[in-house]
Amino acid sequence: MPKRAPAELSPADTIRYQLMILRMSQRGAARALGIDSRTFRKYCAGEPVPRVIDLAMQGLIARKQLEESIALRRARSRLPGAR
Repeated sequence: MPKRAPAELSPADTIRYQLMILRMSQRGAARALGIDSRTFRKYCAGEPVPRVIDLAMQGLIARKQLEESIALRRARSRLPGAR
């Protein structure tokens, strides 16, 4: 299940929290979402964040967590005595 920002955060704080989880820059996130970096910067500065952007950020987080989980399973399977 994707990590979600605490409910008391503002939309701008939420998107910055999501960036922190992703370990991604504003420019990198904008590129990943296919939007202009200036637009993304505005969201981080407090402009309303469209629901589709919030959902896309949650999707990026879920994908990152899945990739990390797969990498961990592969690493464990290479350990001596692993099945």
